[in-house]
Amino acid sequence: MKTLTRFLAILRPYRRQAFLAILFSAGMPLTILPIPFFIKYLVDTVISLQQPQLLINVLLGLVAVYLAHNILCILFHLNISYLGQRIVLDLRYKLFRHLQRLSLSFYDQTQTGTIISKTIDDVDVIQMLISGPAIQAVTGIITITVVSILLFFNDWRLAIVTLAVMPLYILNFKLFIKRIKSCNLRNREKMDEILGDVQEKISGVQVVKAFSMERQEVEYFTSKIREKFGLGLEQGALGSTFSAMAIIISGLGTALVLWLGGMEVRYGLITIGDLLAFNTLISMLYTPALQLSELNDVVQQAVTSLERIFELLDTEPDIQESLQACHLPLVKGYISFKSVTFGYLPHQTILHDICLEIEPGQMVALVGHTGSGKSSIINLLPRFYDIRSGSIEIDGYDIREVQISSLRDQIGIVLQDPLLFNISIRENIAYGRLEASMEEVEEAAKSAEIHDFIITLPQGYNTCLGDEGIKISMGEKQRIAIARAILKQPRILILDEATSALDSLSEALIQTALDKIMQGRTSIVVAHRLSTILNADKIAVLDEGHIVQLGAHEELLQQKGPYRHFYEEQFMNEAIMSRPELKGALFNIV
Repeated sequence: MKTLTRFLAILRPYRRQAFLAILFSAGMPLTILPIPFFIKYLVDTVISLQQPQLLINVLLGLVAVYLAHNILCILFHLNISYLGQRIVLDLRYKLFRHLQRLSLSFYDQTQTGTIISKTIDDVDVIQMLISGPAIQAVTGIITITVVSILLFFNDWRLAIVTLAVMPLYILNFKLFIKRIKSCNLRNREKMDEILGDVQEKISGVQVVKAFSMERQEVEYFTSKIREKFGLGLEQGALGSTFSAMAIIISGLGTALVLWLGGMEVRYGLITIGDLLAFNTLISMLYTPALQLSELNDVVQQAVTSLERIFELLDTEPDIQESLQACHLPLVKGYISFKSVTFGYLPHQTILHDICLEIEPGQMVALVGHTGSGKSSIINLLPRFYDIRSGSIEIDGYDIREVQISSLRDQIGIVLQDPLLFNISIRENIAYGRLEASMEEVEEAAKSAEIHDFIITLPQGYNTCLGDEGIKISMGEKQRIAIARAILKQPRILILDEATSALDSLSEALIQTALDKIMQGRTSIVVAHRLSTILNADKIAVLDEGHIVQLGAHEELLQQKGPYRHFYEEQFMNEAIMSRPELKGALFNIV
């Protein structure tokens, strides 16, 4: 009932179109109600009394009936098409807008296929419901009511027999409703799983091919679609059995009426024309009743889709903006982590009592093994996730007490694996500042050492990138992402291993640019190559979510600890890779 109420609320802004659709839909069966009486007139008057000159009356009457019926059909379909498309537009807009509000934790825990399925497939089911079943249901109820009254006016005995089978439709509905709904739900969930798997495997097709897993992936996918096939068969069998039972009920009612009506004709209580007209009225009664029964499967699919859509719309973002949140003014860049504890899951703790002070304009590097908590720290600063305890302050403002947009507007981020959209290079660079001029875009590209490459492309800055930037190399993607961050002109800059995908030449080209743009900005750098952070004001060494060392490069080298070990290990490896004779000597020693 709650689902229906919410669905009606969606229709409320378009109640005029919905009313017209119902009006036209109700008018369509009403226009053909005279047909049984034309049949009676044809049999009892024109044929029985042998008056062929009266056939013109039947002809003109039927032409008028079908003309009126088809005009209403055209008006109905035009109106219902607009209504269905408009509801789809609104629903998809609401869903996508809501998806933009949801926190990263939602996307961590939800398959992409499920999100796509709810946004596209489930909304399509709603359109199908609006365009047909919803209006047909109203039309059917009106038709059944009017025809039932006419039946009693014609022959109350036959009317009682006709309506006596109607409760069987309700019984049939109750017998199948739960099973059909359950099957629809399992079918939709399996489709979510298949879509998610397809999206994942297509995105990772290079890995699949690298490990020669094509055959295994086909077998795995085949097993999934076979399960979907089985659910489809079950859904079809339930729907067919349900419809077959409804047809049997209609047949039973028709047979009883013809038997009793035949007896009445025999004893002269009614004419043959009366019986034929009554039988035509029965078809007008049982046809919508049968359609209502057959609509059950579609309606249950729509109910399932509505519940899934409302489930998504009801999902609240983990990151909530305080009602008293203030606008964060232009910051100097003083950052303070005060006893910060954090975990992605309730039972999990990733960061333990993190305390870190960063002065305006300082460059602070985060170093540590994979899983030590480096990325978690930089995810907390823009408030992608909320801390469990402690506080994070920027210029004295607790980031949980400021407007999220004003916080993120002052932070520029370059990720290890940069994402570029399937739009032009210019649009990708200006993504954070859509109003930026072409000159500003080019200046940012020059700072990122990517301008010279861009102008060599056939369409220059208007070159459209493929999905995830597959038309260019990883290093070029990285430099475009850096240009995007530069153009934003952030007060705080976060570089998450921003040069890890670059070769030595590209890294040398871009490191100068990074040094330039970090001047005057507070910068947090997650470092893979220690050579890129030797000039950092502070280096925080993390181990299992704890800051175990903190200081400048020279200071940390003087201490016995993990940083010195990282440094010696990395620079020895680099020396061996650059001088093969050392590698041979090392093997000889071993």
